[in-house]
Amino acid sequence: MFATFHHHPPKNRGQNWCELDLTAFQAVQKCLDEFRPDVIIHTAANSNLDECEKNPQAAEKINVAATEFLAQAAEALGARFIFVSSDMVFDGKTGFYAESDPVSPLAVYGKNKTDAEN
Repeated sequence: MFATFHHHPPKNRGQNWCELDLTAFQAVQKCLDEFRPDVIIHTAANSNLDECEKNPQAAEKINVAATEFLAQAAEALGARFIFVSSDMVFDGKTGFYAESDPVSPLAVYGKNKTDAEN
């Protein structure tokens, strides 16, 4: 088992922690090749709404392109891919949404997560 972090290393990290920028695809691939995981749990995102609105290209790179890269890498490895999305894919008009409800994101972050889901 191994885990990654970007900016904030865990306090009690063991030897199987990798500092990783998920938008540096070569480094991500190297890490995956080294550890060869059976499962990839992808929880990383830029969820700062203001930052996403100010720099939509950077938000798209981490929120969509990195997700797509990890999903493809998981498939190539034969690993299960678990992706954590957001309720921001919905417009909030009705609440109590089900995963099968149609999406209607209002902000760049919600649109990114919708694109990543697709």
